Amino acid sequence: MRGKVSKILYNSGTYMLMSLRLQNVNQIEEDKVNPNFPLFVTIMGSLIGVEEGYIIEVDGEWHYSDKEGYWPWQFKVSSFDIIEAETEETIIRFLSSLPGIGEKIARLIFSEFGTNIYNVIEEDMRTGNRHLTVIKGISSTKEDAIIASYKEKKLLSNVIKLLGKYNVGEIKIKNIIRAYGDETVKRIKENPYILANDKFLTFKVTDTIAFDNGIPYDAADRIEAAVKNVLDVRASSMGHTYLDFDDAVSFTVNMLQSNSFMKGTIDEIYVKSKIGDFISEGKLVEEDGHIYLTFRYNSENFVAKKLAHRSKLPSFFTEASPELIEECVERAQQDLHVTLASGQKNAVITAIHNTTVIITGGPGTGKTTTLKVLMLSMDYLCDRLGREHLVKTLAAPTGMAAKRMKEATGMDASTIHRLLEFTPYAGGDIKAKDEDDPIVTDMLIVDESSMLDIDLFALLMHALQDETEVIFLGDIDQLPSVGPGDVLHDVIDSEVVAVARLTQTYRQGAQSPILANAKKINAGDTDLIFDKPEEFRFIEIPDSDDAPECNRMLEMTRRVFYEEFQLCGADINKVQVLLPMRRKTMVSVDNMNPELQETVNSCMSRKNEMVYGTTHFRKGDKLCS
Repeated sequence: MRGKVSKILYNSGTYMLMSLRLQNVNQIEEDKVNPNFPLFVTIMGSLIGVEEGYIIEVDGEWHYSDKEGYWPWQFKVSSFDIIEAETEETIIRFLSSLPGIGEKIARLIFSEFGTNIYNVIEEDMRTGNRHLTVIKGISSTKEDAIIASYKEKKLLSNVIKLLGKYNVGEIKIKNIIRAYGDETVKRIKENPYILANDKFLTFKVTDTIAFDNGIPYDAADRIEAAVKNVLDVRASSMGHTYLDFDDAVSFTVNMLQSNSFMKGTIDEIYVKSKIGDFISEGKLVEEDGHIYLTFRYNSENFVAKKLAHRSKLPSFFTEASPELIEECVERAQQDLHVTLASGQKNAVITAIHNTTVIITGGPGTGKTTTLKVLMLSMDYLCDRLGREHLVKTLAAPTGMAAKRMKEATGMDASTIHRLLEFTPYAGGDIKAKDEDDPIVTDMLIVDESSMLDIDLFALLMHALQDETEVIFLGDIDQLPSVGPGDVLHDVIDSEVVAVARLTQTYRQGAQSPILANAKKINAGDTDLIFDKPEEFRFIEIPDSDDAPECNRMLEMTRRVFYEEFQLCGADINKVQVLLPMRRKTMVSVDNMNPELQETVNSCMSRKNEMVYGTTHFRKGDKLCS
């Protein structure tokens, strides 16, 4: 059907909902016609680049949505063509949006040049003429602004035409233009895989673009993008900063066969040859049979050298005698009304003696208490040595961790990204504090350090001055970072920096078999404690959903969850079930969530429920993000 876009009702950047005024009501079936607005149809879909006033032709299918108060028939667009974009309405709206050009002058321009205005602007761009200055109120400066805005609009329009059909949203398209500038269309057509290398689009989408632009399936740019994607995504998901050469080859071949758009036989011999070329060209790094992304190899090497360098730096309190340190630590304990265990006290003294320290321990081992005593002890040491107190900065990898840190210490804490003034730019570039613009503080304390991946850790190391002492707090038995590398664990294993380990648990419940068995499992000890079955038990069931034991486990989980829910005052946020599998088993997350939802939050009214796909969301549900 064909019509004019009268109003854009919703625009997410990739998905749009708009009202289309039909040129002829006979274009649609009689039962689809809204009797109140017979010439208007609501259309929806990926209509990137379409603006109000455009005349478009759409293809797709009707969609019925029984939503109270709305006409139920909507048209779901699968493809569209812009028949006419340069209408009087759209041109005047564009000109009116320019700096210093209101609607009045915009209409004067249109009266003078009509729909030929863009051709006039094109000519002035080429020749340097000033046709628009014949309009009263337009100076040469204003025409320059009009020309600049027109160039931006034209470039955006051209890139939308190139990428819009691949469901690339306008915000992302603007970021792509910001990265590649006036050469955007040319660069993408020459090598669409830059969009994957720079993490704008997935490899599969760029593969589709490449196919449409006639790039062969065995092109070097395609193989390079596939290898880099494997090294970035596959290696990172495995916690690695590199892949063995043979693994990099086999994963790349598998990706080209199973997760790409183009079809064609790429064998391992060809991929090996290309990887060799990329190494020679400096696009990848090979060391001891391992293949790295160049920037990640450089990051890892930089971090190793930086830590080795920092381990040799003198601490703030080199001249303080052991007796003075002991006195200040004792005084800090008294003023805080705490008594440190030997492990905690050793951690405080270790931190005083070194410029880079890791304090590691599990939940409830007293890391926060140790930190409070350490900071106060350092204040007392400064007083005794006649110095200003150290400027202390607290940070953590996530906002939630920073919030907990602030609540525990009473001091301001920020995310590491905010501390670094981290700003990502298009094309993978970033701006952050570094050697030329370092973090200015005497002492940096980083909590939840097990979450640090090598990329973020390297940025932090670049921004640290030699004069800054840094303390990393974390639990090496927690899961490592989502990103590449197991940084905290690897730094501890290197034995390059000072490490203090806290092992004694002080929290209520320290005698629980849950905690005791967790420690045993971490240590590889399978001789677990089962003397409190109400707190910890192990139930072995057959690996089959048909087994009666599976049904009993399901019912037991529902019962225990409901009992705990009631004991917690019917507060859903105080009860959590942890499951190892997302799907495919009776006690997987996807199967258990509806069961537990029905147990404590059954649906009493459709008004309190929203359905998305196969998932039912209800008012009062707990959502985990």
